[in-house]
Parts: sequence; structure tokens; C-alpha cells
Amino acid sequence: MESRAERRLACRCDTSVHRRRRRAGEGRGPLWAVLATGAGVGLLSSLIGLGGAEFRLPLLIGLFGFAALQAVIMNKAMSLIVVVTALPVWWPSPLTP
Repeated sequence: MESRAERRLACRCDTSVHRRRRRAGEGRGPLWAVLATGAGVGLLSSLIGLGGAEFRLPLLIGLFGFAALQAVIMNKAMSLIVVVTALPVWWPSPLTP
């Protein structure tokens, strides 16, 4: 049996989570802002030599309003695309010694 304090805490957690969630495609910002942010993250991560995940995750949460779990899933998917795109370049070919 739950105590009154546990129910109150659970209620607060539920409301804070539901307040932060948005439906897919709702409130993500205009297309130009998304493209400009992506270009900035791509440029910065290529200059530093990182994959970009360090820059994408805070922007997905703070700027575009993704919930934390949605942002992590989107960030992982984008990292997978980056790795799959770079794989043919770095994969050893039989022609190179």
C-alpha cells in the first residue's frame, strides 16, 4: 500500500514528464533553423574531429524541445547514419597495402 507522500511524489513526476512531452513534429522549429543548426553541428564536429553527438544532444533537448528519451534515440540514430556514411571511406580496400 502506497503512502500519501509516495502518491504525491509520483503525481509530481508524472505531471513534469507530461508537461515536457510534445507530439512528433510539433514545436520543433522552422526548417531553416533545423538546417542551420545541423550545418553548424556538422562544421564544428568536423573541425574538432568528433562525431557531433556531443553537440546534437543538448540542442535537441534545449533548442528543439525533445524529451530526454526522444533526444537520445534521435541522437543514436543520427550517430548510426554518420558511422554508416563514413564506413566505406575508412574500410580497408583490397587495393591498398
